[in-house]
Amino acid sequence: MSKTFVPDTNFFLQCRDPSELPWTEVTDSPSICVLVVEEVLGELDRLKGDGNARRAKRARKYCSLLRPLVMGPQSEVVLREANPRVTIAFAPLLEETINAPKADQRIVLEALASAVHITGGVELLSADSGPIRFAAKKGLPCTAIPEGWLLEPEANEEEKRLKAELEVLRQTLPEIELEVDGAVPIEWNVVYYPPLSDKFVDGLVERIVASKPRKERPQKGRDVAESMLVVLIPESDWISYEREYFAWQGKLRECLALIPGMYNLIGVGGELRLLVSNTGYVPADNLEVAIEACGNIKLIEPGGDFAQLEHLKLPQPPKEPRFASFRAPVGAGGYHSNYSVPPIAGFRDRSRFYWDYDGGGLGDKATGECAEFRHQAGATTLPVQFTWGTPQAPSFGASIKVVVSASNLRRPVENKGISVRAAVTLGDSEALANRLVAEEFGLD
Repeated sequence: MSKTFVPDTNFFLQCRDPSELPWTEVTDSPSICVLVVEEVLGELDRLKGDGNARRAKRARKYCSLLRPLVMGPQSEVVLREANPRVTIAFAPLLEETINAPKADQRIVLEALASAVHITGGVELLSADSGPIRFAAKKGLPCTAIPEGWLLEPEANEEEKRLKAELEVLRQTLPEIELEVDGAVPIEWNVVYYPPLSDKFVDGLVERIVASKPRKERPQKGRDVAESMLVVLIPESDWISYEREYFAWQGKLRECLALIPGMYNLIGVGGELRLLVSNTGYVPADNLEVAIEACGNIKLIEPGGDFAQLEHLKLPQPPKEPRFASFRAPVGAGGYHSNYSVPPIAGFRDRSRFYWDYDGGGLGDKATGECAEFRHQAGATTLPVQFTWGTPQAPSFGASIKVVVSASNLRRPVENKGISVRAAVTLGDSEALANRLVAEEFGLD
């Protein structure tokens, strides 16, 4: 069965269009009829000439919508076809004159008089206390308009003036937007390798030394070849070789013990990508992007010394002394090996970012500067790489704070906490060390 509502004038002036409203919030009827009484039509006619205010514009809109009904013979206008179907029509013309001092009261009395001609009766639809109270007094059913149906309040003249001034000011300033490319929190999967025991390291050293034994000095009198090597290779070379061989064993042990720690730092870095754009009307002068790592993570400088660390290379044993017919002096045939041409200083590109990382490329803070961050040029992607501060087995959480400022920006743009969740799994340090030894020395 169709449901008939008689709205007051403010329904048309202050609510969203009837075709857009969620009518299921007030009725489950599949068909809605919005009935316009003479008092409401008269108020809309009066308000349509009231300048360019929002209520005048809306009054003109509904007067135009109702024009086919005024001119006849059309009886209704369909505002929505289904879910529910919504139509708008005029209430029946009354023979008698409605006498009441207030417009709200006349609307209620017209609705009551129309109810006898409408199957199922009518209900008043209003958000104002005056007509709702009068309808209750007269026994007319009433439905209060939900808050969500109302339009945003219209700005007054002072607010409009301030908004216009702000828009003029905005056109002289940059507008910085900061986003994270991808899902947040950042999910980071890492493997933690615990330290190797001294016993295991000692066993590896013994296996490697056994596979790379120290060469013995040649002795006179054994055979002609050995006797010649004694003469041709200085004793000092053999002394140096033996000293280097024993030093190699000590260095080998140190490096083997470092394997888990190095693999905890290399290749476990996470990354997030910041998107920074200037949607304003002018470039941002001296833009600065300040990044801070909070918790058990450190920032890595892309391309810096730490980022370029390679997996640990185990030291090889020294080569045994050999006879050399000619030994080139230092610097012979070209420049000395320590000679280098100093870089030529150049001008900075004003539209590029230049970065400064604390802690020698592995620290808590990094700052990127761009002298002239252009506007309306799309987003600039800034990769942020990080690793853990202290390798540890339990999983943990951390965050990254970003603040963007500029000399002509009204206020800094901040993201106070980009969450990072590290899921840590335990690695097999002994298997890792055995694999590296097999690769470096060919041992099974």
